[in-house]
Order: sequence, then C-alpha cells, then structure tokens
Amino acid sequence: PSSGGAKSAIATVEHDGDNGPFDIALQADATNNGELELSPAPFDFGQVAIGDSLTLPLTLTNLGIATDSDIEVTGLLVSGADTYQFQFEPYANPLIVPAGQSITVDVTFTPAQTGTYNVSFAATHDGTNSPSIVAVTGEGVAPIGDPIYRINVCGPAIAAPAAIFGWGSDLH
Repeated sequence: PSSGGAKSAIATVEHDGDNGPFDIALQADATNNGELELSPAPFDFGQVAIGDSLTLPLTLTNLGIATDSDIEVTGLLVSGADTYQFQFEPYANPLIVPAGQSITVDVTFTPAQTGTYNVSFAATHDGTNSPSIVAVTGEGVAPIGDPIYRINVCGPAIAAPAAIFGWGSDLH
C-alpha cells in the first residue's frame, strides 16, 4: 500500500463451473514503515583533549505517524578512516523505534592524536530510507597541562619577585 490505514477490496473469481463467478471481500489494516532520522546532523563532538573522552547522545527518530509501524534498527556502524576514535556504547540489538518517537544511543569520541576526525554514522533498519547516515566530526587537541614552574637557580636575580608573582611583603 502507498498509505497506512484500513484497506478493502473485492476479488471476483471467475470460473467455468455451474455457480458462475463469486466475490470475496478483502480487508486489511495497512501500516507504513516510516523513515528514520539521525540527529544532530551534522554530528559534531567539537574539541576533545588527547587522553580524554566525550560521550554524546545520537538521536534516532521514527518520522512515521502513530498508525505506522515501528522501525527495527539492526545495526549501527561507524565508517571512514578514523573509525577507531568513535565507539557506540552498548545497546540492545535490535533497537525498536516506535512510530513518531525517538530513542538515543550514546557515542564516545576518544581522539588518539591532534587533528580533525571525520567519519559517518549509519543505521541499517527496516524503514524506507535505510541506511540512515549522518556526517560526524571531532577534533583532537593537545591537553592543557599543569602549569610549569621554573626556579631561577644560579641565574640572574629576579628584580622584585613579590611584585612579579603577586606575593605579599611578608615573604622573604
């Protein structure tokens, strides 16, 4: 069917027997498998320091209406050159997304080195637009370390260190 809802038809069976043709009433309740949308699109993790991780929710929305079918998601995949930087958190398989509703799956980005990472997330499902795909980006940046303190040993004297470092006059 091209649309959901109650459907009916009459099937006429013709034959060469004595009783002539006869009709059969047909009725069905049709549902559509809607489309699945992945969001946010594009999916951007922003900047994450090397050694850190950031977990964000990926939202899967069944764009169907209440009379449409649930969508069964049978796979979530990461594709691209840097797939090992991204990981879907454990989820039930298959995922069921009720018509007109959304679910979320957490995804973690853990950059191994500085630079921009571009991949795609894909969801394979029984909706009409399978696979659903969203572009993903994240940037690995150098961590902000602890401040480095230097002690001026055997070097020239620092003039007025209290003023430079904001020390009180009681430090000597």
